Amino acid sequence: MAETTLVEAEQDGAMCVRPLVLNHVEMIYRRGETEHAQAFFETLGFTVTQWEAWLFVNVSPDGNGIDNVMYANQPTPAQQNFNDAFDQAVANDPRLAETLARQHAVAREWPYYNFHFGASIPTHEDWQERVERLQDASKNHPLLKGRIEVVVKEPTTPRALTAQSQCFVFTDILAAGGPFAQGLQFELQWTPTPPSGVINSETVAAIGPGNPFPDMSTLA
Repeated sequence: MAETTLVEAEQDGAMCVRPLVLNHVEMIYRRGETEHAQAFFETLGFTVTQWEAWLFVNVSPDGNGIDNVMYANQPTPAQQNFNDAFDQAVANDPRLAETLARQHAVAREWPYYNFHFGASIPTHEDWQERVERLQDASKNHPLLKGRIEVVVKEPTTPRALTAQSQCFVFTDILAAGGPFAQGLQFELQWTPTPPSGVINSETVAAIGPGNPFPDMSTLA
C-alpha cells in the first residue's frame, strides 16, 4: 500500500484541525516533593497522572489531555543551583529577606497584581467546595499543612475588584522557573451571569463592586 501523504490525509478528512487555544502551562516542583505537588493539584480539584518525572494535570475532567492542561516536573540541576544560591543570598542579606517578605505581603493583600494562573469553576457550589477543601488542607493535610495559603475575595470583600468569587492560593511547593521562596499563586474563580446573560470582561467589570484601584506607590 502506498504511503498516505499529508495532503491526502487532509483531503480525506483525517487531518485533525486543532483550535487556537491556550494549550498548557509548565512549572517545576521542589526536589523530592512530587507527592506534595500532586496533592496540591488534586486538592485544587484537578485530575493528575504521572509520566516519568512529569505530572500531567487535567483542568477539565473530560479534557483530551493535551489542551487545557498544566505540567509540572522536577528542576534541572541549573534551576536547582539558582534556587540554592537565592536561598543562601536571602539567609545572608537582611535587605533581600525584607523585600521578599514585603513582596509576599503585597501579593496576598492585592493578589490581582501578582503573577498567577487562573481556572474558571462552573458553579458557585463547586467553587465553595474547593475553597473549603483548600482551607482545610492548609491546616490539616499531611503534605500541604503550612505549605499553602488561601486568600478569598468575594464581591463584598474589602478591596475586591470584580463581581467574581475568587480564591487565591499561594504555595512554595511549585515555581514558574524563579526561586521557590518567591512562591507560586493560583486562582479559582466563579463568575456570576449578569442580567444581559453575556459574560465577558466588560460585563464582569460593570457589575463589580466598584472599589477603587490601589495607589501603586503604596505597594512598594
